[in-house]
Amino acid sequence: MIKMEKGSTRGYSVKEMIKMINSGKEFAKTNFHKPTPQTDVNEAEEDEASYDLLEKPPVKQEDVDTSSEKEESLSSDEEDDTSKDPEKFGRYMNIPAIVDEMKNFVREEENYCRSLEDLVENYIGFIETDEFDIYDVFGCINIISTYQNNTFLPALKGSRNVSKIADCFIMHKKLFNMYYDNYFKSKPNMMIVLKENKDVFRASFSEDTYKEYEDILFKSVNDRIQAYHDFLESTKAILAKNMDVSNFDRALEIIGNLTKYFSKKHENTRFIVSELVQTERIYVERLEKIVKEMLPIIEKLMKRKSKMDLVLGSVPEIYSEQQNFYDKLKKCLFDFDPNEVAECFLQHRNGFALYVKDQQMKKNLDTIEECREMLQGRGKSFDFHAPLNRLYKYKLLLHELKKSCEKGGLPFDKVTEALDMVTNVITTMNGVAAINSIKDENIDLDNQGVLLLRDEFVIQNEYLKCDAMIFLFEKSIVITQAKTEGSKKNRRDAFIYLNHIIIKYLALNVSQDSPTNFQIGFHGKYTRMTHTLQAKDTHTKAIWIKAVEDILMSQFQEEKKRNTYYLQES
Repeated sequence: MIKMEKGSTRGYSVKEMIKMINSGKEFAKTNFHKPTPQTDVNEAEEDEASYDLLEKPPVKQEDVDTSSEKEESLSSDEEDDTSKDPEKFGRYMNIPAIVDEMKNFVREEENYCRSLEDLVENYIGFIETDEFDIYDVFGCINIISTYQNNTFLPALKGSRNVSKIADCFIMHKKLFNMYYDNYFKSKPNMMIVLKENKDVFRASFSEDTYKEYEDILFKSVNDRIQAYHDFLESTKAILAKNMDVSNFDRALEIIGNLTKYFSKKHENTRFIVSELVQTERIYVERLEKIVKEMLPIIEKLMKRKSKMDLVLGSVPEIYSEQQNFYDKLKKCLFDFDPNEVAECFLQHRNGFALYVKDQQMKKNLDTIEECREMLQGRGKSFDFHAPLNRLYKYKLLLHELKKSCEKGGLPFDKVTEALDMVTNVITTMNGVAAINSIKDENIDLDNQGVLLLRDEFVIQNEYLKCDAMIFLFEKSIVITQAKTEGSKKNRRDAFIYLNHIIIKYLALNVSQDSPTNFQIGFHGKYTRMTHTLQAKDTHTKAIWIKAVEDILMSQFQEEKKRNTYYLQES
């Protein structure tokens, strides 16, 4: 359950916003004609009463009062030369198009305001909870609704010419600042709180009603902000050839700061970031269940702590780290900045190192299988691969995020860096898991250094020819054969140990006859124990040849230093 500090509005305080509303009312009274009361007048009368667009022509920019006190206010009392030229006046006003668009725009605004009022009074107002300040969670939508209904809508309806519409947005910039500072910043928390409190929110409503209010909260607001932008753009286009439209540019700049959060261009990027955060919440909940519910059960079943560690690995530590990671990711839901998301991953490097440690601790697969069967006997289940599966999800989402950034023209350097980091962690974990799967080994694998490479080859020697999995460590090459084992429901790959070659005794022979073959064996009298390895392609062969040659050269340099030291000492 997410608890929020009461009284916080993440932007303007409640007192400040109420003051804005009151000042907005006074401004509307003195600067706009009062809206015509709703009566049963016909459409023609309504046009004359509410949409008197031609009473005064628009003003030029040089007539604007630019004093510090009234910078946002544009005078409509000065007439320009257009009124003296009826033909020009009619041409630039494009009367039918503007009147129709104006009528529709104001009518849609009335519907939107009613929806907000209904949302506040009949939905949010009915939700009862002591866990958090409900209006704070919902971005102070109640304050926004009051301002929209009592101040902004009357100002729109009282506009006497089309130029005043743009001025409306400029003079009521505070309303859109409230959307920015309160509603949009709260939106991620709205989504999370709604998901976590479905029972509370649905207690008094049918499924259809709940869906309707959710649409108003998440979709209608976005649609309306976009409608503001579209209306200003289209009206500006009609007037631009014959008058100064700089006030429309200023109004569009105000609205543009909001529309970027749901623009079509970056829609896929927002979707990926949202999916990442939402699936992270589910993952953290799953880890919490493992730690709080499954850990006591596993502790009783395994009896000894050493056995319990083999099963649980680092899951308790991972859970603690992932909670912090999730808290940071949630903040990215507001700006939807891909590089900010990537930075969260890069700052979490130490947390991802725990995933490798987790895999290293889970050495005994038989113990894990034993625990799984005991849990199933009690009707319980435990996803032992949850951490590794989550890493694969990170890799997929970061890859999609990078593609989306490329397509949308956004920078993605940090995203690439985060993707490479997660990919390296997965590669390391898979290597550790493969090492843990080697059976009947005649070598201490823990003391062979870092696993550098592993690949499938066709191996042939004096005694056999078969498919093999070859592991290249810093100190040895281990040859194994793949085998599937486990129950029908829980099949897993294992590797049966066949042989190994210590690097300091290794002989490498690169065959020129075949593009994919090379030979490894022993120095000196053991030359009969040579293995011919056939790689799946020339690229794999080249990687292995270079890696083995690098190790041999490194060993040669170390041996040379050692001999030089002994000579100096003697």
